[in-house]
Amino acid sequence: MVGECMGLLLDIVLQPKISDQWLSRLDVGGGYSVRGVYSLLTTMDPLGVDSFSDFIWHKQEPLKVSVLTWRLLCTRLPIKDNLVQRNIISHDS
Repeated sequence: MVGECMGLLLDIVLQPKISDQWLSRLDVGGGYSVRGVYSLLTTMDPLGVDSFSDFIWHKQEPLKVSVLTWRLLCTRLPIKDNLVQRNIISHDS
């Protein structure tokens, strides 16, 4: 793992007096937000889970994020089912 990490860091050049920050292309402000990722995943054309398997199950991604993404793409999030069971919304809405 150390060799793999060193390989990833070979191309990085540190520049003094320049602050580093992570930027996300999903959010207009450049930051990361769950809303931005959710928006991206729900507005994409459904290509199937198989085409996203490397994206979903990336080893550096936290497992809970991978599971949430997988459940979202498979339409397995129980949100609507829970609301119907609690009589908050009707089944047809």
